[in-house]
Order: sequence, then C-alpha cells, then structure tokens
Amino acid sequence: MARVFICGMPGSGKSTLGKELSRYVSHPFFDLDHLIEDKEGQKIGEIFKKKGEGYFRNIEQAVLKEFISDQKGNDSFICSLGGGTPCFFDNMGLINHEGVSLFIDVDLGIIKERMLADEEAQKRPLIASINANELFDQLEKKYTQRKLYYNQAQLKIKGDEAIATISSNILSSWQDFLKRKTKS
Repeated sequence: MARVFICGMPGSGKSTLGKELSRYVSHPFFDLDHLIEDKEGQKIGEIFKKKGEGYFRNIEQAVLKEFISDQKGNDSFICSLGGGTPCFFDNMGLINHEGVSLFIDVDLGIIKERMLADEEAQKRPLIASINANELFDQLEKKYTQRKLYYNQAQLKIKGDEAIATISSNILSSWQDFLKRKTKS
C-alpha cells in the first residue's frame, strides 16, 4: 500500500475505517486526534474549550508535520485525520505531497444518526453546544465549508455502506490509482 491519510466529516468513520483497513493491509494505524491529545495531555474538546480553535489548529498542524517527519523511514501506514485538518493552512497540500489522501464521503443524515447514537460523538467540539434539531444544519454548513478541501483528495469513496464493503472499495480504488500513476 503506501502512506494513506483518511479525511472526511466528523462521524464519517475515519478512525473505524482506518483501523479496519490497517488490519487488511498489515500497516500501522495512527489517529491524528489521539496524537494531539497525547502531546497536549488533554482531550480535543478540552483544548477547544480552554484555548480555542485557533490554538488547536496550530497544534494540529504542528503535530501533523511532526508525525510526517517521524515517519520518514516508514513507507506504509494508515492515518485518520480530524474532520477539519485538511481545511487549514496548507495541510491538504502537505498530505497529498507526503502520501495518498482518501476522502470518505458519508451522507450527512447517516452522520447525524451516528452522532445522536454515540455519547462520545456528542462531545465533539464543533457540535457539543447545539441540540439535535440543529445538528443536521450544522453538519450541512461544515460540509459546505469543507468540501472544497475534501475534494482535493486523491481518492474518494462513498462511506454509506458496511466497513468491510468500504475497505474492499478502497483497495480496489487504490489499485486503480496505482495503475493510473504508473502510466503517467
């Protein structure tokens, strides 16, 4: 495989899919949010609450760059990104330069249902302060703001199916991507 960075909306299943894909291809899995939490010694929600989004985005970029630097000798890994990671600074350019970006595009209605069913998901910083009725509108607003960046991903997969099916689709798309890349 290669160095794969998974991006998409919060609740799209990036971490779940990344872990599953990691098992399929026997590559290490990393979660950028967990790396940030380890470095800062607190949860993402706490960082947002105590220090604000601007501080968080700066730390996020620094940890992303540090992670990529630390992986220089590692040609193969899977890394799930935070929902906003590709949308700030030149993170998407860096990601595309250092590996293969994969956008998991999930129907917003499915994301809403996942978030409403998961107490941890309801603590996500950008949705924690809204009620269930406002959730879909907030997701739609974020998706509209972010899709320009997500669409810069080298691979795009619909994520509305079972994880095993999505993983299979990713592997198929990956093979097609490699064929196109070797022809050019």
